[in-house]
Amino acid sequence: MRMLFNKLRKSLKGARRNVLADHPAPNFDADAYLARYPDVAEADVDPWKHYVEFGILEGRIFTARVAAPGAVRPEDTEEIVKSKSHVSKTDQEMYTKILRSGYFDPDWYLENYPDVRLCGFGPLEHWCDYGVWEGRDPGPHFSTSWYWEQYPAIRNENPLLHYIEHGAAAYLVPAPPKGYLRTVNDLWSSVRHLDGELSLDRRLGFFKGVELVDGRPKNNRVLDALKTVVEKYPYAYDRMIFVPWLVRGGAELVASHFARAAAETFGPESVAVVMTDWDRPDARDWIANGVDVISLPGLFPKANLDERAQLIENILRIYRPKAVLNVNSPSFWEALKGRGRFLSVYTAVYACLFCRDYDDAGNPAGYADSHFRDSIAHLTHLYSDNERFLAELVRQYHLPTDLRAKMSAVRQPIHLASNSVHYLTSRKILWAGRLARQKNYAILPAITRAIPADATIEVWGDGPSEAVAALEKLAASNRKIVYRGAFSSFADLPLSEYAAFLYTALWDGIPNILLEAGSHDLPIIAPDIGGISELVDDTTGYLVKSGAPHDFALMVTAVLADPEAARTRAQAMARRLVRNHSWDGYVEAISGSGHFLEA
Repeated sequence: MRMLFNKLRKSLKGARRNVLADHPAPNFDADAYLARYPDVAEADVDPWKHYVEFGILEGRIFTARVAAPGAVRPEDTEEIVKSKSHVSKTDQEMYTKILRSGYFDPDWYLENYPDVRLCGFGPLEHWCDYGVWEGRDPGPHFSTSWYWEQYPAIRNENPLLHYIEHGAAAYLVPAPPKGYLRTVNDLWSSVRHLDGELSLDRRLGFFKGVELVDGRPKNNRVLDALKTVVEKYPYAYDRMIFVPWLVRGGAELVASHFARAAAETFGPESVAVVMTDWDRPDARDWIANGVDVISLPGLFPKANLDERAQLIENILRIYRPKAVLNVNSPSFWEALKGRGRFLSVYTAVYACLFCRDYDDAGNPAGYADSHFRDSIAHLTHLYSDNERFLAELVRQYHLPTDLRAKMSAVRQPIHLASNSVHYLTSRKILWAGRLARQKNYAILPAITRAIPADATIEVWGDGPSEAVAALEKLAASNRKIVYRGAFSSFADLPLSEYAAFLYTALWDGIPNILLEAGSHDLPIIAPDIGGISELVDDTTGYLVKSGAPHDFALMVTAVLADPEAARTRAQAMARRLVRNHSWDGYVEAISGSGHFLEA
């Protein structure tokens, strides 16, 4: 793979040289070049092509115009700058330099970035204060991103100001020649078949998705969606929380806790929860009253991943919330991975990660593997629900002290239930959750083969139709498994009928369903995965070290054999929840400097 990238890089260099020859730099002064080098003039050759093909190698000087064709006449600059009397003298001097350079075109800026009209700033002030740090170009003859990429030593400086004060005299190039991106796109298409991984690499695949208008990326669908969002929700949100959807899952419950804490701290009208990928507001009732829930797929139903990521970035540009939080939104992760440097200019960016994820083949497939490394530098803080996973990230990525300081485990809050009595003589074990591979319900038949003959495992849950059908078929052939169907909330289950709660997941953080089981005084049997051992141990439950069916069965048998001991452990769990998972403790953990609720 590395060899292919090296070949591609070399090919791009050759392609760039060919494109350069056909597309003169906008600030190249051909007359000055011929005047400086009479031998070139005598040869009667194109001065730009000579410079690209021979002059660079011969060490000849790039002859630059002092300014590109100006959009603003020099005599107009003083009047424009005077109109900005509210800015400092230093800023006025900067505005004057930029306007007189001819590289800033206010009409072009507003035409190419129409969202600026929604911000309440003039184009010049917007570009100097915001646009440049968002990677926007000041006009058609200067590329902010290109200049930064070509001259990385000045990445923390205003690139146009650098060019005016230093770059032009040093013959630096302010923008790529026209047609360069198109040639890169064509070249990528010609080599992608050499290795299947090339087709999967989004850094290269990006070029295929770029719609080019006059040599520049453009997407009116995203802009139309942005206008719809702003028109429907014309409010000043201080906190925005991004989720893929609002189904009744653990991550969505985490998001609801953050939303409630923000609403209680700053007022519900200052908080919005944004669904980014699927229009599923099933758990709308989990969100605090008065908090807006915005469905981007409801407003932009046919958007692809890149378009959703672009829309999120533009929403942050317009709304400028004080803080945003990503809870498992793939579109937000994509925006953060590709444009995190700019997103962190608009707002303080927070995110949650709870555990690794895996595909059906057992390969890593979660955000911890695909997005974390490229995103952590741009996050203000990363939250998890367990220490073990954060320690794993530190080890895997060899994170330095400053990045480790950005990460913390926050214990999710839970209230003890009032009806927390279960039957000590019950021979029924409760299993509840999503019918998904992660939850490992397929292990249940193997467990039942080693539990007492009069014991049963009752299964509550829902999932894909094929999973439900498979479980129904399994229950019909195994008298120790009873399938009870879907459930809307854990508290609505007939919990008092069960001797214990059985959790069999293959990977997880600290799942909320264990907190709920503990809050109802149910003894817990769970595997030693993720952060579960931070909650369940030999004093508060039954921790299965190996995850093997036989070891799960041993724990089930132990609960049924000594229900009083099981109750003692359940009571110890309740005390741990009161101590470590209170609402006040949770709010305190996400408050203060560098945290989501920072004032």
